[in-house]
Amino acid sequence: QEPAPLFWSLGEGLFDVRHSLHVGTRGTTSSSKVDLADQELGFATVPASSFEDLGVAGVVSKIRDRLERRDGTYMPCFIHLDLGVLDPAFAPGVGSPEIGGLSTRELQGVLAGMQSFATVLGAALVDVVPAGDASGITILAAANVANDLLNLVAKPATHRLARPELPDAPQDPK
Repeated sequence: QEPAPLFWSLGEGLFDVRHSLHVGTRGTTSSSKVDLADQELGFATVPASSFEDLGVAGVVSKIRDRLERRDGTYMPCFIHLDLGVLDPAFAPGVGSPEIGGLSTRELQGVLAGMQSFATVLGAALVDVVPAGDASGITILAAANVANDLLNLVAKPATHRLARPELPDAPQDPK
């Protein structure tokens, strides 16, 4: 779960950290440096261990709160989903498998829970290494998660941002 692209994107002003959230974080002692950087930069985090206490609904609530604006509307979002967020029991074919991750049911529950409020402009599913999984379960998880992400991006227009009105085409002078 490589944080560098997110840190670089923040440095370039590509997103608002006040409405950003890392869900499912975990790792070794060396990841504490990443946790400190997250805190300094203003990222909110929901560690994987929080799922036991909060449950999927509680995590979805934290995401909703983070995306909510003061006027009650929600910021449109982009989802960068590192499949390494899943426990190796569910996705062993990732770049850096670490125990203590989410189950596929928890991840799919979070994505389904976002349907009611999130305007997802796009998504990236990363860290799938098929060669690291002879059973093929990682590809199955990745395909299903990709489908869930596509469903979020393509949900009905009632949840989408309004499209800007285009000016009328200029008339041909005759």
